[in-house]
Amino acid sequence: MKAVHSILACCLLCWAWLPGTAAAAQPAAGLALEVQGLQSRYTDIAAEGDWIADDKFNEVGLALRWQWHNDWLVEATLSRGGQLRYLRETGSNDDGATEYETRQGRTYGWSVGAGKRFWVSEYFSWVTTVGYMQRGIRSPDFSEPTLNSSRTVEHNAMLGIKAEYRVLQRLSVSLNFNLLSSGERQQGLGIAYYFF
Repeated sequence: MKAVHSILACCLLCWAWLPGTAAAAQPAAGLALEVQGLQSRYTDIAAEGDWIADDKFNEVGLALRWQWHNDWLVEATLSRGGQLRYLRETGSNDDGATEYETRQGRTYGWSVGAGKRFWVSEYFSWVTTVGYMQRGIRSPDFSEPTLNSSRTVEHNAMLGIKAEYRVLQRLSVSLNFNLLSSGERQQGLGIAYYFF
């Protein structure tokens, strides 16, 4: 995943100085909607007895952004995932490899933030944001392969940076990176539609 993001980042930087098919970017105000695919990594999700949480999980996010003529912006994002794995060692197979029993947890989050866009060329820009994120982790029922009602909720300060390339007048693709005060790191891809 890191290699893929590195390649895409290089492509975006190269495209930023090449002639594009999009209309030239002009300072404008309006609304944008972005769909995001996110991978989050933790270093310290609490263990549940013998069950150890995986250090990463995937989410789908939806962001709503308002931008002013001076390129300042505000943004609200919702995200949800169902791929947080908990593992418990059960022994070894005939080849000596460790075997695990797994359970699936769920995650959700919402965030609000403000930031500014910095244009590098007519089609390429950086967006930096600071904000607040609430993260929820819902652990599974470890006696049955179902979810119980227990949740862990975290309150985080968030710092984000986005590399965005406008491929059409109203459509853009981006690489997104967020760092949370809890130690969570997010990276992902986004596709945004601009209503202006």
